[in-house]
Amino acid sequence: IKELAYFDGTASYQLTNAFTEKEKKTKLTPKATDNKSVILMNNWVGSPNHNYDGDKITINDYYSMAFALLCVVTGRARATYFQVKPWDLAGAWPILKDLGLEFYGYNTSSPLNEVSPKTFNNNWKPHEVYICCKKEDFDYLQSVITLRS
Repeated sequence: IKELAYFDGTASYQLTNAFTEKEKKTKLTPKATDNKSVILMNNWVGSPNHNYDGDKITINDYYSMAFALLCVVTGRARATYFQVKPWDLAGAWPILKDLGLEFYGYNTSSPLNEVSPKTFNNNWKPHEVYICCKKEDFDYLQSVITLRS
């Protein structure tokens, strides 16, 4: 899609038409949450439950964590649910933090503060499902999805 986002140590930016003569650089800023928002989730993570209201949110899956996180940091999506892999969060983490977003553990409600061997099993699968969102959105986002067992 010729887009990317990056953090330069001071601020986060989006490049559209990246690496072309039409490249445009835009500083990213925290986006307001609206009432009708897109949530990105893989269907193997969970499913909507009785609290889900399709008039308030829409759940989509683009089958790419890089694209899902790009949608979240650019404000196209409100949040994403996923079981992070180290390579999924490596580039996104500083951008997300700069924009006031975190990876919150679905079961613990705690933000992910470090990545270490104890975060993952031997197959690099994390011990926790995370919701990448703003703190004020977490309780609602946790309430509308039931995790698969």
